[in-house]
Amino acid sequence: MALGALPGQIRVHFLAREVGISLLGCLFGLISAAALSRLLVGMLYGVSRADFITYFGVGIGVLTIAVLASALPARRAAHLDPMQALRHD
Repeated sequence: MALGALPGQIRVHFLAREVGISLLGCLFGLISAAALSRLLVGMLYGVSRADFITYFGVGIGVLTIAVLASALPARRAAHLDPMQALRHD
């Protein structure tokens, strides 16, 4: 904000960064789950080897939690006084 960014731009920047990291983590997790699907079938009751509904549901759940967890810090960063942030040691 000290360089001219608007609060909405700061909020979008924080959310985009956090959601991007979460998407990368979900992608890695889905690839790992697909690779280890035989082990998952043995551990989880009623889950087939290609249970895309479970994979999709877990991915959406993780992304939802990531957005909710990053919304408050993004809001705080958007409403931070630039002079106070520059003065902070």
